[in-house]
Amino acid sequence: MKKPKNKNSKNLEFIKKEKEFKGKMNKQIQSNILIAIALMIYFLILSTTYQILGQVTVLSATKILAIVLLLLGIFVMERAYKKDDGKLAIHSIEVLLIAAHTLSIRYVVAKYDFSFPLYITVSSYIFAIYFVFKSIIIYTKQRKEYLESFSDIPEITKKEEPIVKEAKKRNNKNEQIRNKSDNKKEHMQKEFDPSKLDDMIKEFKNGEDKLKNIKKNENKIKRKRINENKNKNQKVNEDKIENRKINEDKVKNQKVNEDKIEKRKINEDKTKNRKVNENKVKNQEINLDKIKNQKVIESKENKNLKVVKVKKESIQNNETKDSNSNGNSNSNKKSRVKKDSSSNTNKKARATKTKVIENEKIKDNAEQKQENDEKVKVKNELKSNSKINEKAKNKEQKNLKIKPEKRKI
Repeated sequence: MKKPKNKNSKNLEFIKKEKEFKGKMNKQIQSNILIAIALMIYFLILSTTYQILGQVTVLSATKILAIVLLLLGIFVMERAYKKDDGKLAIHSIEVLLIAAHTLSIRYVVAKYDFSFPLYITVSSYIFAIYFVFKSIIIYTKQRKEYLESFSDIPEITKKEEPIVKEAKKRNNKNEQIRNKSDNKKEHMQKEFDPSKLDDMIKEFKNGEDKLKNIKKNENKIKRKRINENKNKNQKVNEDKIENRKINEDKVKNQKVNEDKIEKRKINEDKTKNRKVNENKVKNQEINLDKIKNQKVIESKENKNLKVVKVKKESIQNNETKDSNSNGNSNSNKKSRVKKDSSSNTNKKARATKTKVIENEKIKDNAEQKQENDEKVKVKNELKSNSKINEKAKNKEQKNLKIKPEKRKI
């Protein structure tokens, strides 16, 4: 009658374990499936609101939803940290990932030109597949642990002390145990001497002192090792700092040399531009001098031609006078008239001469004005070029002042 009782007790234990296992498994799997369903509903609501209200309102709503999910994830993570629960920590990470996904919807849709409802449906399917796959992994893992709990292999593999064979009869066993206990008591009474108590206490104290000394020595050795490691680390850090300083100095010297080369190039360019401008000005002055000389020569030639014409006219007038003086008395009157006419012509010639001289003076004044205007223009151009060069110098100096400040930063 005893054997069936043992069998029933084993069966009851097996049934209890199986119930506990199923309860745990169902809780975990149901929680994951509920989360997957909630996510599907969440994304379905987003797609329906997109169709009803439009893209702008949905994208503005995603910001608020992302903030809410972030706060929820942080709250769950703090709860898991307080309770030291790994499952809650995993759920908090999942909530934070969903919040990040909701926040990234607007940027992904705007950048890659995806259709909003299609993107949301695809993401809902991905999250649902993830939670289903997670529940399958949990089920297989827990099932394996459950089956391993019934196996006797780990108990057999453990090293156990040799088991003393039990006597067939219980009465003999009890007698042996009693005899052993009596023998131990007698042995203790024989060996115990009150005179040896002080020696035993001293030995115990000496042993404690030895242990303390050993611990002190171990602590000293540990401190020495720690100090040695610190010194090594300090030396390594000092070497690193020195190498960094050397590299920084090299970089600074390189930059200074580059700045010097740039300044030299700039100065060379400036000198070249100045020489070019000076050559232009000289050429302009030479051309102006040539034009002046040509005009002076032309004016002299015109004057000489006019003088020659006037002399010819005066000679003709004198000839006419002589011819008139040799004529008759009747012709005297005519000669007088001719003299009057010649005097008038002479007056006209003189007037023309004066007019010509005045016109030449006016032309000379106009030419001088043009030359002065050209000189003023050239001077203004030189001044403007000098101002431009000065501005370029100031800008370069400012840039050179700003560059080292940035390097120091």
